[in-house]
Order: sequence, then C-alpha cells, then structure tokens
Amino acid sequence: MISINPSKDNTLYQYNPNEGDLSNALGFHFFTGTILMGESRRGVLAFDIAGNVLPGSTITGVSLSMNMSKTIDGTARTTELHKLLADWGEGTSRAPGEEGSGAPATPNDATWRHRFYDTIFWTTQGGDFSATVSASQSVGGLGQYIWSSTQMIADVQSWLDNPASNFGWLVLGVESTSPTAKRFDTRESASPPVLTIVYTAPTPSPSPTVSPTATATATPTATATATATATATATATATATATPTATRTPTPTPTVTPTATPTPTTTPTPTARLGNISTRAFVQTGDNVMIGGFIVQGTEPKRVIIRAIGPELGQFGVPDPLQDPTLELHDGTGALIGTNDNWQTTIIGGIITHDQVQEIQDSGLGNITTRAFVQTGDNVMIGGFIVQGTQPKRVIIRAIGPELGQFGVPDPLQDPTLELHDGTGALIGRNDNWQTTIIGGVITHDQVQEIQDSGYAPGDGRESAIIADLPAGNYTAIVRGVNSTTGVALVEVYDLH
Repeated sequence: MISINPSKDNTLYQYNPNEGDLSNALGFHFFTGTILMGESRRGVLAFDIAGNVLPGSTITGVSLSMNMSKTIDGTARTTELHKLLADWGEGTSRAPGEEGSGAPATPNDATWRHRFYDTIFWTTQGGDFSATVSASQSVGGLGQYIWSSTQMIADVQSWLDNPASNFGWLVLGVESTSPTAKRFDTRESASPPVLTIVYTAPTPSPSPTVSPTATATATPTATATATATATATATATATATATPTATRTPTPTPTVTPTATPTPTTTPTPTARLGNISTRAFVQTGDNVMIGGFIVQGTEPKRVIIRAIGPELGQFGVPDPLQDPTLELHDGTGALIGTNDNWQTTIIGGIITHDQVQEIQDSGLGNITTRAFVQTGDNVMIGGFIVQGTQPKRVIIRAIGPELGQFGVPDPLQDPTLELHDGTGALIGRNDNWQTTIIGGVITHDQVQEIQDSGYAPGDGRESAIIADLPAGNYTAIVRGVNSTTGVALVEVYDLH
C-alpha cells in the first residue's frame, strides 16, 4: 500500500470575457461549486500512478482524502470525482488572497477554456470528463473528507495499465444553484490531497491480508477493561496493513511480537465479536522491542497460539524482515510463563509442558494492544483485526503516543495519526487529534462526545481515536507520525459492546 500526493492540481474558473482566462496553478487551494455571482469553479488533480506502483500490479483498494478549508456555509453539498479524458497543465499562476477569484493564466495553465493556455483547448469548456461518477461524497463543514469506490479502483487500474491515459480526476461540486462553493487544499498546501492505493504486485503478491494467529503478549500494566471477544491473528502486507489493540497504561516490558501470514479465515459466530488480531512493526532493541498485550475473558481456559513471524515476511514484499525472532509470554504480574526461539524446538517451562499444537479454537479473547517504535515508510505501525458474526461490531480504535511519557516510556511519538482500512485496503476512516473529527467513510458525524462517553478517550489531545460500527470482515489500522516523525506508540482496539 502506498499514499501519494498529486503530481499536479489546478482550478478551472468559469470564463468571463470581462476577466479573461483565469487559473491558479501554484495556489494553496482549488475550488468547486458556484460563487455568489453564479460562476462555476471546478478542481482538477492528477497522480503519478505508474511512477509509484509496480507495473502489472492488481489494484485492490483506492481512497482519496482531501481537506475542505473554507465554505460559504456549512450546507452539505455532493462533491463528485469524474475521470478526465484529456491532459491539462500547470503554469506559474497564483491567485492572491483567498484565491477564489483566480489569477491571469500563464503559459500551459489549465483554464475553463484551455487544457494548455493559450494554445490547446478543451473540446467542451469546463473540461473534458467522463459522465460516469467515479465517487461522490457529501461535503458540509470544514475538515477532511474521503472518497472511495470500486470505480476509483477501476480508474487507477486503467491508469497503471495505460499510463498515457492518466489525466486524473475533475472534482465537481453542485452547480445547479448558487452559492455552493467549497475550497479544498492543494498539493502546495500543508494539508495536501492524499491518494491511498492498495495493490498486489505481480510476483510475489505483496498484499496478502491478515489471518493466522499471532500476537505477542506484553505485560503492560494495562487497564484494558475489555469487552471484546477476539483471537489473535496475524497480518502481513507489503505496504502497510496491520492490527492493533488496546491497553491504556503500558509499561515498557519488552516482548517481541511481529505477526504476519496471508489469507484471513474468520469463523462466523451468532453475535458480533472481534476475531484474530495481529500487528506488524519494526522490532528494535531495549525499550523498542515489540510488545503486545491481550486479555482472556470468561470462566473457561482459552487455547491460543502466539507467533513471532519474521523471515517469511520477505515473500510478501516486506522490506528488512527480522531474520530470527524470539517470543516471550508474560502473565499479568510480569512473570515469564513461556518462551520460544524457533518453533520446531519446544522450550519446556512455565505453562509449556509438551509440544505445542498449532491450532486456534473458538472462544472469547478480550481487548488487545501493541506497543512498538513507529518509523516511516514501510516501518509505520500496522495492525489488523477481524470482526466476526452476523451483527456489526462497535469498536474504538486508538493511536496513543504523548501520554506514554508519564509511564516512563522513552521517546513517545508526539503526534500520532490513525487510519482505518477495510479488507480491500480502502481507507474508510482517519483521525489526527481525537478532539477533531474527520468526516468520511464510516465516520459520518462528530465523534468527540462519543469518544468521551466511551470511557476510552485518549489522555492527550494530540492522540487519535475512531469509533466505528463494523460489519464482519478484515480491518487494518495504521499509525504514523505527523510530518514523518518517529517514536514509541500504542495501537489499540477496544470492544464497546
């Protein structure tokens, strides 16, 4: 999976002979909808797909996140993506002030009339684009919004297979009435559009998704008042996909635990429950080993398999896999109750009294959390989990960083962001600072009060959280640092039912 910014973007300002041809190639914003005078604005943006995705790959998920930074009012307006049918340009124009009025076009600028000012024209003024809606989103108040659809997957696949046809999307607002204008931030701004692409490389396929069972159990002093039924399961994906789980007051007791392996298998149950969970992160030394904690609930013992996966990640395209991982299991007091180094050799001791049976049976497992050192690129923290059953499951997913400092954790991640992806890899929710909700995907309204009422509100405003009602399926949570910062963080999933 990769996330990329536009290679170019611009605004098409409706042509008015009294104003001439306008553009905004290097501005911080592009516009959609209509202004008070009734003139239309349309955004155009394109991404370098072939330069970032391996040729021959199969696209399995696409989502576009854009920040809407100004609006005439908070009325929700449908904003559509349409595939552009002809190439267009960016010159050197830059609109002054709030940029809504545009600037005189410069050579090679896209304008309402021109693909490349002032020599090549659109066939139809306002841009040549497909009538098919690639994706739509209701855009109301200020904030981040996400577009994702099967048609977007088809668009990106076609651009990968035939780069010469990649002209990007036109962003179309409501033009049947006025004023309806919305202002979005461009690639030149501090909050540029982000296109997230999940793909399977030709060979080997780098995006197998979660499934086996794995999750090293940490001994955080966790106050994870759990209500989740879950069984640990691994997740390997070449460019990010993983699984976290929660624990609010971890202590830096190291216990290695990467996890990975393809083909998720879920067992339906009569009620919704969290299924197998796994996390992938970059394992270091000292306090920066990987630590994962989980809770077993119920009156009966729970039979689980806990795995530390390293070498086999290489076949899934994961860079720099840990070549010889070891695994420790600690109980709630921190006591070591089991250890292993090379699964084919059982180390007798503690709760391990005989050779281990590689089998996971169905029972109740509580909320889970993993702590690791979050880096950049392929070494961000990735956690995957499965929701099982016939009913949606209500969960809160958290990315915790700053508050770890009070528990003595060194070098905590100061500003973690959180993404939630579904089983296709599509981005279905994101957050950066839990006290500011980012509308889009499964997040349809402000969540701040719900997060506070859940009992799991993060202790620092820079930390991130998402509440979601998720149907049965595989999900991935990704934790990154704002502006590619690094540090120790927790990724968590709590069952709210």
